[in-house]
Amino acid sequence: MNALGVTTWLAHGSLLGCFFGERRLPWDDDLDTHLMLEDLEFLASYYNMTVYEYGSTSYLLDINPAYSTSTDPAPPGNVEGFAPPGKNNIDARYIDMQSGLFVDMTALAPTGPLRLSAGISGREQRVLAKDGHQYRYSDIFPLQASAFEGCAVLVPRETAAILSAEYGVDSLTRTTYRGYHWHADAEKWLPIRTTPKTLHRP
Repeated sequence: MNALGVTTWLAHGSLLGCFFGERRLPWDDDLDTHLMLEDLEFLASYYNMTVYEYGSTSYLLDINPAYSTSTDPAPPGNVEGFAPPGKNNIDARYIDMQSGLFVDMTALAPTGPLRLSAGISGREQRVLAKDGHQYRYSDIFPLQASAFEGCAVLVPRETAAILSAEYGVDSLTRTTYRGYHWHADAEKWLPIRTTPKTLHRP
């Protein structure tokens, strides 16, 4: 994306995985990223259905043709032409042509103050996604350099604040989830080992 002049950064479960050991969460079956709406419009105009090589892997860029349309009226304060929450939430995907793994991309558009989400306060400029998530501009920018699965990535400026607002404060300290336990020494989520129940003869 850098070669095209488009900036993306980690979001949602992938951002949480980056927070915990810079790896994909073992129960997460895709990768989540954000980009600004103007960059998505640029990709849709010139690069939809193109193939890119990264290492030994080929990726197909597939952009939802309805990323900016909806049959429902936009909610107050939404960006004109930007579909309301719940409609066409995933705007584009890079598809690993070998494994089928999705790298989801969801656009953010600047907007005026909306109904504030839990944990996000203030009246400064905000950016909105169609799935209802909204963020303070200053919580995202300037983006910070990080690593994820051995690759250089960008993450929001206030990663902890964004994750706390989306998943709850305990999401940053919880060490057991969905059958996995966080091992800080190994910096990995590993399956919880269970002891088989003893069989009793009748």
